[in-house]
Amino acid sequence: MAYSLLDERLCDLVVAVKRWAELRGLSGQTRGYPGGYSWSLLALAFAQRAAPPLVPSLQALATKRRLWEESGECYNVAWASAADAGVKTASGSPEPWTSPALLEAFFRFFAYGYDFNVEAASVRVAERARRSVVGRPALALEDPLETDWDLGRLLDEQRLARLRAELRRAARRLRGGTGERWLNLAS
Repeated sequence: MAYSLLDERLCDLVVAVKRWAELRGLSGQTRGYPGGYSWSLLALAFAQRAAPPLVPSLQALATKRRLWEESGECYNVAWASAADAGVKTASGSPEPWTSPALLEAFFRFFAYGYDFNVEAASVRVAERARRSVVGRPALALEDPLETDWDLGRLLDEQRLARLRAELRRAARRLRGGTGERWLNLAS
């Protein structure tokens, strides 16, 4: 919820990415794909890495630790509010991003700019992160609260190959695109 208050374009991006994933059959843990929460985190991780960044990591900006303990594990679940972080919303923001441009850049990033061999997507650190275990290509996605939990690990090799092909397909279809293409993304 806190991230949704930062910038309305982030909300547009999350909704469009989740809709695309659902329409392309790439969403749902029971189907062996990332669920809606994971797709939201991937959109957020991209928005933090966009140039210029659309939003910061509220966890990185937290001034105090807030610990949560579960099953003998302790996690820092603190984050700053948008007001505390001094973040402006889209109406006061000088960034050049439009919602369609963000969506196109999201697909271009994950299709061609993200190294599935060594990278992990992490909204907690808001920068490129390395996977703790490097081996076969994977979609490594750190849970921002339970940081030792990889939300992307459910993808097997075949599903990962399909997901990567669909990311490239979307990037090609949206290249230099307009809002009209953005709305017809799933076709």
